[in-house]
Amino acid sequence: MELSRREALRAGGGLVAGVAAAGCIEERVTRRRTEVDSSTTWGVTPGVGDELDAAAFGSYVEEMASIYGDDGVWGTGESPEADPEVAYVQRLPVVRATARQPGDVQPTLSPAEIDRAAGFPVVDASVASYRLDSGRRRYRLWAAVDVRDETFGRDAEATVLSAGVAVRGGDLAETATVTSDGDEATVTLGGDDLGGFPLSAGTDGLDATEETGVGGSYAVEWTGGVTGVQSLAGVCDVEPTGNYDLRWSVAGGYSTGERV
Repeated sequence: MELSRREALRAGGGLVAGVAAAGCIEERVTRRRTEVDSSTTWGVTPGVGDELDAAAFGSYVEEMASIYGDDGVWGTGESPEADPEVAYVQRLPVVRATARQPGDVQPTLSPAEIDRAAGFPVVDASVASYRLDSGRRRYRLWAAVDVRDETFGRDAEATVLSAGVAVRGGDLAETATVTSDGDEATVTLGGDDLGGFPLSAGTDGLDATEETGVGGSYAVEWTGGVTGVQSLAGVCDVEPTGNYDLRWSVAGGYSTGERV
C-alpha cells in the first residue's frame, strides 16, 4: 500500500518587462515560471503485492533500456551476475491539478497503468534486493525522470530527481558513493565500481546521503535543468534481521515557463 504522497505543487512568480516610446506606446510581456514536484513513499514487505521475480524484473530492465537507453536501470554499467531475490518497480506521474494537466492520476507499482504519452512528465523507478554471500542484503536503486516531447509536449526542464530507502528489516551497514566526472556519474561501494549513469550538462548537484543508527536510510538526489531525460542510481547494504522491510521513496520535478 502507498503510505504517503508529499506536496505536488509549487507555483512560481512572474517577470515583467516594459518598453515605452514617447510616452504613448507601452509593451508589456509577462512570463510565468511554474515548478511542479511529486513524490511518493511505499512500504515494501513480503506479501505487499506487485513484487517481481528475477524473470519479470529482467523483462522490465529490457523495457526500460528500450525507452531510456543508457539512462535505463543498469545505466552505463553491467548488470549484476546474480539474480535479485525480489524487485519492485513504479511509475510516478509528475502532475499538478489544473484544467490542462490532470491531477487525479496516482503513482503505481504497476507502471502499465499510466500511459507515458498521457501528457505529463513521469518518473520510472525500481528497487531490487539481492542476497550477498556475506549474508547481507543489497538494495539497488534506480530512477529516471522524463520530460521529452513525446512524454510531455511542452517547453519544460526536469529539475529534481531522487530515490531512497529507509530500512526497517535490519540495519544499514554500508552505502555507495555517487561521484560525477564530466558527463557521467559513477556508483562505488567498498572500492568496487557498481556502474554509472549519464549526467546532463545542466546538472547542478548530485548527492548521496545516509542516516545511520537503528534501521538507517540512504538516498541519492540529482538537481539541475535538462530538457530530456535524467537518471540516477544508488546502492546500499543492510545487515538483515529478518525479511526485507523498507520504505521506498521516489521524487521528481520540473519547471516550465510560458508567456501570459
